[in-house]
Amino acid sequence: MDGERSPGGVKDEVDRLARALADLPPRDARLASLVLLDGLPRLRCAAHYGIPLEAADVWLLRAVRGWSQRLGEAQPPPAPDALERRQARALGAALEGTLPPGDPDVPRPALSFSLRVRSRAPGLRALLAEQERAAPPPSRWERWIRLAVALALVALALLLLR
Repeated sequence: MDGERSPGGVKDEVDRLARALADLPPRDARLASLVLLDGLPRLRCAAHYGIPLEAADVWLLRAVRGWSQRLGEAQPPPAPDALERRQARALGAALEGTLPPGDPDVPRPALSFSLRVRSRAPGLRALLAEQERAAPPPSRWERWIRLAVALALVALALLLLR
């Protein structure tokens, strides 16, 4: 625990969190980032993706569990649908501070992990931004291939519209 409080320990944890986040499916990583790192309300995230709040809550719960499992942390096995929806709603409400303390549906490991990620959000956001800036730009061939694919799609669309 002392290692986590030292500057090197925090940096190591942020590095591990970033690597595990990168291993998530892109949709899960983006939603978890929006809620846990950027602090966006769940309702706004649901609207952004065009899905009901209940679906966004379940998606977030699964993303959080997947993220923590990639770090080797134990998570309970998947719950039946009705229980998973209650747990997801409780997690989301707890993260927004709208759930009374002691709610039995709160998935404690997922909430604990989420709060730990939030406490590391500034360092994690900075590391992710640095990694994005350091990523090499697409090669000349990649640009040509993308252009060719786009032109082929436009041509196909024009053929289908005739």
